[in-house]
Amino acid sequence: MQTQIRVDWLISQLKIIGGAEVYVKYTVPRLRNLGWDLRVITFSEGDQIADELRNAGIPLIELIAENKYDFRVVKSLFSLWKEDRPRIVHTHLYHAGIIGRFCAFPSRIYPVIVQQHGPELYRTRLRSSIDRVSSRLVTKYIVTCKAVQEVLRLRERIPSKKIKIIYNGINIPEESILSYPSEWAVPPGSISICCVGRLTEEKGQQHLVNALTKLTTKYPNIHTVFLGEGPNKKNLIELTKQYDLNSNISFVGYKSDIRKWLPFFDIFVLPSDWEGVSMALLEAMMQGLPVIASSTGGNPEIVVNNVTGFLVPPKNPDALASAIENLIINPDQRRHMGDAGRERAMKEFNINRTVLELDSFYKDLLRL
Repeated sequence: MQTQIRVDWLISQLKIIGGAEVYVKYTVPRLRNLGWDLRVITFSEGDQIADELRNAGIPLIELIAENKYDFRVVKSLFSLWKEDRPRIVHTHLYHAGIIGRFCAFPSRIYPVIVQQHGPELYRTRLRSSIDRVSSRLVTKYIVTCKAVQEVLRLRERIPSKKIKIIYNGINIPEESILSYPSEWAVPPGSISICCVGRLTEEKGQQHLVNALTKLTTKYPNIHTVFLGEGPNKKNLIELTKQYDLNSNISFVGYKSDIRKWLPFFDIFVLPSDWEGVSMALLEAMMQGLPVIASSTGGNPEIVVNNVTGFLVPPKNPDALASAIENLIINPDQRRHMGDAGRERAMKEFNINRTVLELDSFYKDLLRL
């Protein structure tokens, strides 16, 4: 690339940490290393990921909105682009996607890319209608898997030719983690289970708690660790107390680097009601853990059933318990599945592949 080309990434927020936010953290620095003059714009004050981006030398602009109906951010974005117009706009999450396309059109910015990270099955009809009607302002949609592509095609009526699939990717570990995290509290000799993600109802952690009630009498040495924060945490803690599972479950909160934790677990569980492509699931596979995931969204595109782990029906604690028990009583199977998962993640879902696909995608749009 002869001269750097400005690309603005818009994301609704960076404070609540989910897959889209982690994706930004992983991807932006690498795209800049390939020569793209990339900056991040968000509509709220950031937190840990914002600090990590700044520490990595990433330009970050926070256009603070008091609430999601605070349209002063539109005026601020117009002013910003009037002074310093990017060549490409690439948006993440719903509000950034809508605001970005409506501001880019009169600002004469083209192309406009909207990335849909998950299916958002709880999206309201109003949101879908707004997205559908304004889709003509979008040059291309990026989705993380075929399942999300199908949702966009059927619900928002986006034609397949306007959608590009680029799977999420994660870093290949450069070194082994040899010591337990300082907050590690899993009793010695336990079968340790890890569940990573925001503690929200759609992530399905309640199904895992219910599954554990079917296992702990027979396998009292099971210990499950939930890594994450979210609005459903109080309910999950109450459910844990109700089922008398306090000695079998720990809530350790959000951890910025789950790689310091993952190598020490025996099993990884992702019990979501719906998913796009889970970054945590990819991290677990990269660390050689056998995985159990609900057969929804992009999970079947990531997990090879009976090879790298098990796929179970969503919202089914009985099936979840059966899969966990299978791995408890078959340590050799755990090891073989973990090895197969690591090989698949390194080959198909590493961050370098994702970034090179984005780089090529940008160049194709600009006809470079």
